[in-house]
Amino acid sequence: MRADEVRAHLESKVTQEELLKRFILRAYAINSLTELLAILSAKGTIDHGMVQKYKVDDFIANYVMSDDWEVPSYSANTLAQSWVNRIEQNRHISYWGIGSLDSFNLQRVNVAFNSGFPVQTKLYLNDETTDQLVRFASNFDLNKVDLDEEDIGFSRVVLFNAEKGSWQSYHDWLVENKDNSLARVSPITPVRVQVIVDPNFSTHKSAFIQTLKYRAEVGLFDAHGPEFDVLFLKKSIDDFTDPDNKIKEYYEQVFNEMGASKREAMGISTVNDLELLAIEFDPTYWFGNYEIRGLKPLYAASAWDKAGLGWDSIWSGKSSFELWVEQQHHRDMRYVMNLGGVDLTLALMEFKLPNKQPIKLKQKTALFWC
Repeated sequence: MRADEVRAHLESKVTQEELLKRFILRAYAINSLTELLAILSAKGTIDHGMVQKYKVDDFIANYVMSDDWEVPSYSANTLAQSWVNRIEQNRHISYWGIGSLDSFNLQRVNVAFNSGFPVQTKLYLNDETTDQLVRFASNFDLNKVDLDEEDIGFSRVVLFNAEKGSWQSYHDWLVENKDNSLARVSPITPVRVQVIVDPNFSTHKSAFIQTLKYRAEVGLFDAHGPEFDVLFLKKSIDDFTDPDNKIKEYYEQVFNEMGASKREAMGISTVNDLELLAIEFDPTYWFGNYEIRGLKPLYAASAWDKAGLGWDSIWSGKSSFELWVEQQHHRDMRYVMNLGGVDLTLALMEFKLPNKQPIKLKQKTALFWC
């Protein structure tokens, strides 16, 4: 290739865009590797066994040392979170950008850099180097922070409506289906959990880990689903899926309650500058070699039901599970989301009474069928 051809190639817009894409992928991979190591440090000492268990070498080879992959457009979870949670569920790793399925065509890509682990220029090239380094060292310790119910300022679930091709809050789904007694959330409905920590919650951290899990509620004999490590980070309004602007309203409420003097001291001039500790997470489960976005079907028959069905199965020749399905118990399950021991509010319902103020009730269970 002649010198003028090399120059033309390097000056080509296509070449520049490709180089920029590869640079961003590598930078995001390194940022995610830092997040991955921080998550592992919260689980204990990072030794050879932990490195092998969580396949850190594979992570580096597939993402940090390669640019032959793409960020999926269907997940709200970070690369590091997806990696850890897949391994925690004892599944074979399905690498991002390699054979991943985007069957719902959800055009939302979560590739924002983890602000808890700043890039080099932000960390060093400013007048607050010491404070930045102290903050970085503090954030790298991601030990779990205990949250009580009053520490959660906002929580809900949003669902993807495949017919409409858009997200809707569980609140709106309940209102929309209030006259349909058979309406249920299905196992293939993508679900997104959103939790925002109350701004008055006292913590010096701008990042920490908690455990998110769910269960099918049947009294004393609940059936428990997968558990996920979720990473709380500082998020602004634009970091959320907000189909009904309820998150925007919450941020505006917090912004107004702060007062002008406090906002000025924190360098917040508009509500878009406000950042709160929060998560937006998509639960998944596995069916064979396929990762399904949604809530896992759980066999939630109580001990009494199992005893009765077990007795019936002796005479019918069918298993208690087959009878459980045959009697349609699987169409009347109630799921509960739990964060660090606190059952989350999935929707805030409002009921109006004649000549009285509306009553707001926290909906903590989701109707589900499997």
